[in-house]
Amino acid sequence: EELIRFAPLIRSISQSVTIIIMSHGNLSGDNLYEIAGPQGRFHGWKRYAETWQLGLDLRVESEIRHSSIDVVCVMSEEESVLERWLGAKQVVVLPRTINFNPVSWAPIKGRAGFVGTLNHTPNRAALEQIFSLLAKRSENAIQIHLVGRPSEIGNELQKKYPFVRYLGSLNDEELMMEAQTWSVFLNPIFWLSRGASMKLAQALGWGLPVLTTTSGRRGYRLPSGVVAQTEDNAVDFCNALIGLLNQPVECEKLSKSLANKTNKLTTVELLGLELRDAFS
Repeated sequence: EELIRFAPLIRSISQSVTIIIMSHGNLSGDNLYEIAGPQGRFHGWKRYAETWQLGLDLRVESEIRHSSIDVVCVMSEEESVLERWLGAKQVVVLPRTINFNPVSWAPIKGRAGFVGTLNHTPNRAALEQIFSLLAKRSENAIQIHLVGRPSEIGNELQKKYPFVRYLGSLNDEELMMEAQTWSVFLNPIFWLSRGASMKLAQALGWGLPVLTTTSGRRGYRLPSGVVAQTEDNAVDFCNALIGLLNQPVECEKLSKSLANKTNKLTTVELLGLELRDAFS
């Protein structure tokens, strides 16, 4: 997707070559939220400049799909619809894979965790909404452990909300040891942002109970009952989070369900067969 502007040049060299792009979402989708979303990054005069750029990007994305691209591979059914709207001739859905390698889960009651880039708009917007709602609730036993960068945002959230503990940026081993203590792994995404959540694959690979949203699980083909899922809003997410933390048995059910259905998780071999079928 990042190299899409080379497609017309390749097409001019050969009309017979098949040109395929691997897409993790069109850029215009993210920029639309940054311009129009309530917690987008673009304000004032910059919003007008970015609106102009958004129109140019959207035209280029569509124009090249119409003229030069044969196949677009996407990660979700939602994106396949968007690609057809942009003019893609053929779309193949290839969801993310999950490498199941469970950790020694030893959850601490009332503790949930989040890992991600804290100034990335989808993460920042979701956390701000969730923490604001939790601050109004009376459940004092809840703890949210926060992992990620930049540190100034993490420290600010910890200072503002007494139930948040900021742990900084952890390496892979440190994160695994920390996540083992989480009763619930949080994956809140409240709109169709670009790409698919890599942290969801990591959490499921570790065999942890996950609370996600409809948009948060986009890009994954999961069997029923392996994650707890809410609609794309902070109220539903907070209610589900409090419910899970108050009922540890429900968290255990999610973990056991995932372990029992690993044979239904997407593998590279299965995706290879699907891609082959698309060209047969």
